[in-house]
Amino acid sequence: MLIRKLAGNFFKNNKLETTEAKAKAIKSLIERFVQKAKKTSQANKNYLLKHLGDGELVAKLFRDIGPTQAGQKSGFLKITRLNQRASDSAMMARLSWVTPAIAEVKKEKAEK
Repeated sequence: MLIRKLAGNFFKNNKLETTEAKAKAIKSLIERFVQKAKKTSQANKNYLLKHLGDGELVAKLFRDIGPTQAGQKSGFLKITRLNQRASDSAMMARLSWVTPAIAEVKKEKAEK
């Protein structure tokens, strides 16, 4: 459940700040989701719905993120290490796109 929520938040906000261990754990899962979103098929849609559970999020993956990452085979994400958290000294990390995933969509909305 935690991994599902972290993946959903990453796709909604295009970045995620969490502990380094969680970032490493979720990176491979998010890259697998992007691989599925690159090719539109019912099987891929069912897989993403099963693992993410949100129809709007799956539609966003197929509409915005999949086509922008179509030319790239892997390595969609990067992990940037941040400072330690003050409360428990856990290493924090930021998970973000290597190339902008939905920059074109934001520009189109800004022009309207």
